[in-house]
Amino acid sequence: MEANDFIGMNVVDASGQNIGKVDDVDIDESTGIAEDIVVKLDDGLFSKSKEKIKFSAVDNVKDVILLNIKI
Repeated sequence: MEANDFIGMNVVDASGQNIGKVDDVDIDESTGIAEDIVVKLDDGLFSKSKEKIKFSAVDNVKDVILLNIKI
């Protein structure tokens, strides 16, 4: 999977709560490894709240990104 494939994917935390969608992926340019995903939180229609989540918190990627932490 490429980093762009993550953009727009729904993110679900460990409690099953849909927290938002991936807005960006931070990649270490020297290694090419994804370090963080930036999630635009579902805080309302005009919300601009974002949360940076370490890529190590990603448990599984299928149709959605499942986290191993609660937000």
